[in-house]
Amino acid sequence: MTTLKIFISSRLAIGFSDELKCTTSELLQDREVARELIREMGFEPRGFEDIGATCLPVEKAYLEELRASDITVFLIHQTLGEGVLKEYKEADRLGIPRLIFTKQLVWGEKRTKECHDFIESYLKTTTSGVTVGEYRSLIELKEKLKHSLVSFLTNSIRESIFKESSPYNLYMAAAEICRDAQKTLHLAKRTSPLFFPSRYHSTDAAFMAEQELKTQLEKWVEKIKAREHVKM
Repeated sequence: MTTLKIFISSRLAIGFSDELKCTTSELLQDREVARELIREMGFEPRGFEDIGATCLPVEKAYLEELRASDITVFLIHQTLGEGVLKEYKEADRLGIPRLIFTKQLVWGEKRTKECHDFIESYLKTTTSGVTVGEYRSLIELKEKLKHSLVSFLTNSIRESIFKESSPYNLYMAAAEICRDAQKTLHLAKRTSPLFFPSRYHSTDAAFMAEQELKTQLEKWVEKIKAREHVKM
């Protein structure tokens, strides 16, 4: 199975901002937290840290890494930078999903006009393929990034199943769900209320829940058959 590649983009430069009249720092810790989480989830983080010796210009090497990725994660704080903007536009052009997280400003911090305009124009609108989040701490970044990745992958799998699966395969998936539910209900009737809600301990309630599930699945399968005009 091919490992999912996730490209991380953020401002890398650290130094004095003439516009903000202060020194701005790169998001090295934030990047590392994101990379660590991506590895923990069994995926492959990609970014400037992974580019070895190459004859390509740095900017082009970054874009090549991005083009080979399945998802992009953008971390935004005080400044944007030409590189991040180019990477975003390239991901947008290629239709690569973008998960964008802005780090909240603390007292005394400001954003450059370029960064502010980017957030307003790109992130404050409903754009296909874009997920937007905000975080205050590294812990919150990790939690929100994980949630976004899980949600994105769940939706992608669901869409893929409905687009690519035959009615027969969908029926088999529904039957498997039904069997799992039956096992759960069977176990619930024989397990302490400490582990299952008390309503599952009523034989009648369990039977009704099981029958309701079966009925809903049967209706679902019939809709699929009608939609596809295929006999199973």
